[in-house]
Amino acid sequence: MKSSPLIALISLIAWLPNAASGQSPTTPSKAQRLADAIRRVQENDLGTGYVDALSNVYIIADAQAVEAIPILEKYYGRTSDPEIKAGVASALVRMGDRDDAYWDYLVKLATPALESDAPYPLNLHPANENDHVSPEFQAWATSHNLSIESATHLVMTDLPGKLAPLAQSGDARGVRMLRLALTSSNIMIATLGAAGLAEAQDKASIPLIIDACRNAPPSMAHFFADSLLFFDDPDAERTFAMYFPGVNIKEARKFRCGKPFVHTCQSE
Repeated sequence: MKSSPLIALISLIAWLPNAASGQSPTTPSKAQRLADAIRRVQENDLGTGYVDALSNVYIIADAQAVEAIPILEKYYGRTSDPEIKAGVASALVRMGDRDDAYWDYLVKLATPALESDAPYPLNLHPANENDHVSPEFQAWATSHNLSIESATHLVMTDLPGKLAPLAQSGDARGVRMLRLALTSSNIMIATLGAAGLAEAQDKASIPLIIDACRNAPPSMAHFFADSLLFFDDPDAERTFAMYFPGVNIKEARKFRCGKPFVHTCQSE
């Protein structure tokens, strides 16, 4: 069956903006992706699991689509998934929501990670190739009546997961807590602290991050130095270049969209 002239005209109109921008007609624009994300959150059409759900939340937050704040607030209220709830609270804080309930939730969630005295599980100076777990961590796990497997999951996954939403928020209220995280003996927590300080653009913390690079085990120092990429500061850039020689800082910063925790680059 032949298509009508009207349908052909509508198809042409829909194609023209994409052709002008060099986009494939099948590739949604940033505006279309944002509109779809807002619709999905509003209609609870969020796929399966927290990864699918938060991908839509992150599109909204990265675009700073403040008109969608009421929609995210309702989503926060109706979800019972703790990982989704934390991600939505972090997004709302990042978007400037004035309700302190979301910030308070992030602080309460992050507190166990900040108070933990658990060392880093991996042995960074193994005597042999099978000596993977550090003696300090083995002793810590034993003293807390935990198996090595349970303790490792707690320290490498659970605790960092509790701190990450606060670190991702970029809120200046978190600077004191993130500086505390930077001093943690658990490198997962400490590097999250460094990244969170970069997200908050707290330039007063640059010397602390540089010290963390110098004091870290050589094999781990670049994880701290990575956060220095996001500061437009000569000392930060100089230190970053020491750990990432040959990397073009401006290009790397552009590739990473200028922030350590941006999930959906709006400059695409």
